[in-house]
Amino acid sequence: MDGSDVIAFASIDAIVLRMSGPGEQIELGFGVGHFISPVYGDSEFVDIADDPENPNIRLQAALAAYTNGCPIARELMDPETGRGPEAMLERYASLNFWFVHITEIAYERNEDLYYRLVTPFPRQPGEPVGRYEPDSVSEDYRDMIPPMGTLYGWALPRLLIKQMGDNESQEETVTRLDRGLSILEQAMDDTEDPMVLLARFAEGISQADVEPTEVLRSILSTGWFEEQNALSMIDALRAAMRDHAPTLWNTYSQLGQAERTALDIVQTDRPMPPDFIKFIQ
Repeated sequence: MDGSDVIAFASIDAIVLRMSGPGEQIELGFGVGHFISPVYGDSEFVDIADDPENPNIRLQAALAAYTNGCPIARELMDPETGRGPEAMLERYASLNFWFVHITEIAYERNEDLYYRLVTPFPRQPGEPVGRYEPDSVSEDYRDMIPPMGTLYGWALPRLLIKQMGDNESQEETVTRLDRGLSILEQAMDDTEDPMVLLARFAEGISQADVEPTEVLRSILSTGWFEEQNALSMIDALRAAMRDHAPTLWNTYSQLGQAERTALDIVQTDRPMPPDFIKFIQ
């Protein structure tokens, strides 16, 4: 590990102090998708992020990882074990932006749903935290799942990014984004249950521009499960899919064990709860 790694991960407080101006401090929220006090408008901060040769990009990536709620940021930012700081900064920034955008839409359309989306979720009995690095998470991480670490907080921005696609023309990207946002807005109506939102949105984009199996890979990811170990959330989503995403549920039900394994979809046949809202009341 070189010096910039030590700076980036030794202490979030040290990062805050280093990136703050005189007499001010950047307040970080773990896994909320943004800085409580904005820093992106600071020109020096942006210049640092734009220079891939500057080792301080690791600081920028570490900050983005913290607000993203990533529990294995050190591993992912290491070029030997992950994608490196530049690639992860771009990824974290994209996920953070779209999560915040989704919650802003929820605030305008359905405040009860909004508060569910942005509230940390208590870990359930018998579901201890999965993979994580102590230096990369908040002090209460073993007891609480941050908003972007919940299954819905993790999957919603990824689904929207998949819906946008990797297109040759900006016009096609905008068209697909508009279609995705329309599906998202409709999915938010008449529910305060974030699992219902996720199931409805997943169903919508699986019938729009994203293959159903690709949708399932995002909403029932083994990668997410290895980090959070929250099988109760997987069960709740399966119940929401059964009731609110019939086409996607049918695709999921027809996948055999080998197919689910190949797609990195969580394997479970546990009985499903009738309503996830019982977990959050």
